Amino acid sequence: MKRFFMLIAAIVAVVSSASAQMGHGAMTFVGKSNFYVTMMGQKAGETTQVSDTIKYAGADFTLPSMKYGDMVIPSFQITGTTFSGGYAGVTWDDQTFTATLIDAEGNEKTITGTSLKGSFTHGDGIYKVQLEVTFKYGSMPFPITYSIESYYVKEYAGENSVMVGGQFGPYKADVTHKLRTYIEEGVTMMDVEFPSYCLAGTVMGDLTLGTYTVKGLTYDSDKGGYYKDYSADNLSVHFKAVSNGMTTMDADYALQTVGKENVLVEIYNGKAKITNNFLPGAMPFPITAVMDQNAATAIENIHSEVVPENHVMYNMGGQRVMNLRRGIVIRNGKKYLLK
Repeated sequence: MKRFFMLIAAIVAVVSSASAQMGHGAMTFVGKSNFYVTMMGQKAGETTQVSDTIKYAGADFTLPSMKYGDMVIPSFQITGTTFSGGYAGVTWDDQTFTATLIDAEGNEKTITGTSLKGSFTHGDGIYKVQLEVTFKYGSMPFPITYSIESYYVKEYAGENSVMVGGQFGPYKADVTHKLRTYIEEGVTMMDVEFPSYCLAGTVMGDLTLGTYTVKGLTYDSDKGGYYKDYSADNLSVHFKAVSNGMTTMDADYALQTVGKENVLVEIYNGKAKITNNFLPGAMPFPITAVMDQNAATAIENIHSEVVPENHVMYNMGGQRVMNLRRGIVIRNGKKYLLK
């Protein structure tokens, strides 16, 4: 009986790994989707989205809005699904479901699901959800089928340290990068979404950089992380500079890459270091931005206090030893308490 309950606990832990392993709340998965209506045994209005988003939390899914002709089906949630599996992953066997939503006119519509099947798998840092649902929307006479193969988008938050021209800075800003690791044609890849953020008091004034996404980083064993030179991707960033109350730059600028490491993502013990060297448009100074979550545990960045001389000590084997219930670091001859 004990083993039975341990097995059930293990299965529940896997299905709720969004909360247990990666933070609280639903996980965001992004991937390629397909959507069509079946009329008299034939597909009609088939639509493929290269990038679509679903939310997944244990037994619940939130599907994105879907458009068929002039009709828009709002996003809706499927709750309480049943599943089977173990630590390696879980499977949703074919099952029915119901859901409700409010349309653009404020009317309540019923979703009558005739089929739901899919899987959640994880391994080597890749979390994947495959889902296929067939349902009727309100009084619509024809069934709709939506399917998606999607990969987890994980957020990494930290302090971005920015150098301008290699000598001005560092300028700091709190940011959150979104990383998506996936498999395409047998190759493991990563997409990195860079956030919008502001830097005050730089050599160019107060700067605001817009968001953009670099896709298709691949692992480079020599560099020790996922890497890409994105100079040929035709990316742009919205760049705004305000100096002495005057706006000197405020437009979209083509992104050029500079240096040996254009985008390099290194992940150790679940923490990320993201390095990006770039040059917006014809700007005279290249920019290097580094967010290093691992640096937060370095001695230089530990919030600490000097150990007072009368700090409690006790005798161990004839030696006086600091109270080990609190971490002690000795640096440059001074003792520090780690908070």
